[in-house]
Amino acid sequence: MPDTWKRLESWFEKNAPTVNADLLPGATDKDFAALVKITGAALPDSFKSIYRVHGGQMGIGPPALGEWSLLSIKSIQKEWKLMKGLLDKGVFKAAAVAIGPVQPVWWDAGWIPVGSSGGGDFQCVDLNPASGGQRGQIVTFFHMDEKRERVAASLPALMEAYAGDLEKGRYKLEGGMLVRARKKSS
Repeated sequence: MPDTWKRLESWFEKNAPTVNADLLPGATDKDFAALVKITGAALPDSFKSIYRVHGGQMGIGPPALGEWSLLSIKSIQKEWKLMKGLLDKGVFKAAAVAIGPVQPVWWDAGWIPVGSSGGGDFQCVDLNPASGGQRGQIVTFFHMDEKRERVAASLPALMEAYAGDLEKGRYKLEGGMLVRARKKSS
């Protein structure tokens, strides 16, 4: 995973240096233990491999993953507790539409938010996948949309694909944000 981080950091340094400045130092075993204590779930090694290098973002720079900010461990804890509290109160009674091997529920306590849109939408590490899924896959949660979709096999796979997209020119810094580059019409 450090190689993917090096690719991302290199691209950010050349094209969006404020993203690098917003990355936190790596998370510690103590940080992981605190997250496990709150969620009650063992964290996949793939998650830890990402967070050992950078423990998320401070939240003052542009999102590191396109439209998604990489949440800090403390922010993950906060968002997970908020969503779990709403789940426990019965707020999420509606069914969702699963696209791929994802639980067809509005919210699952086995989803650990790692990417945030800043508006209540998350990319989550799925610790409770549906049949055919794999523990640690990345699923989307959009608070105003019933679709729940697997977008990557793991957090490292998501970041590897994103690094490739950056290197292929599929994103650019625009108005202080990383946005998908528009395709030129012929």
